[in-house]
Amino acid sequence: TAQLKKMHENLLVAEKMASVGTLGAGVAHEINNPLASAIGFLQIAKVKVQDESAQKYISRAIPNLERIKNIVERMSYFAEIQMKAEFISLSPKKVISEVIEEFKDKGKEIEAQLEDVDMIYADEEQFKVAISEVIKNAFLAAESKIKVVLGQTEKTIFIRVSDDGEKIPEEFKTRIFDAFFTLKKWEGIGLGLTIAKTILTNLRGDIILEDDNKTFRIEIDKEKNKEIKEFLEKEEIKKPKTHLV
Repeated sequence: TAQLKKMHENLLVAEKMASVGTLGAGVAHEINNPLASAIGFLQIAKVKVQDESAQKYISRAIPNLERIKNIVERMSYFAEIQMKAEFISLSPKKVISEVIEEFKDKGKEIEAQLEDVDMIYADEEQFKVAISEVIKNAFLAAESKIKVVLGQTEKTIFIRVSDDGEKIPEEFKTRIFDAFFTLKKWEGIGLGLTIAKTILTNLRGDIILEDDNKTFRIEIDKEKNKEIKEFLEKEEIKKPKTHLV
């Protein structure tokens, strides 16, 4: 069925990102230090080398190394916020408003239509990262304007993020949540939407690309999200109590 197919797709994304997080945590230190040194030496060489042809090659190498450094840092950060997750009851409107503030005065208009909605149970840092990645994606794609809508139905809380840029080509629609897939070349590394989808899936929600191929819709199931709180509360009760003597 369509529901089983969607569950299978979400599971595959979660498994991929778990691998990415584990890899990021394991290799970040080993890669970042020598990479930073290599970038530093190349920047010095660019200044000291007189040959224009050599300078051209150095100038091409530095952005590539910085891109690798950025990818490793993002992977490491994602692993870190996963390990430090602390679920609390929070206001989606408050978090989204804070994220929007970070994108103001950056040359593009952001229209926000944010209703008061029910609280959700989530790790605040993770939820903020998910929303930030989706808005950042729209920001990079937009010509001049991004629109963010927050609302709710009886069963779900929804967030719609759209922009006035070009549509995502139909042939790429099934790949946009794949790790390292990007249409933005040097402006993106292709992890943002994958990270967002993983976080939102963990909140018993999902993110999809609507039929217009330019609006992302986030939905969080209210009842299923409450189950997270109930589960964690039961786990807390099971923990053995310790007493100071």
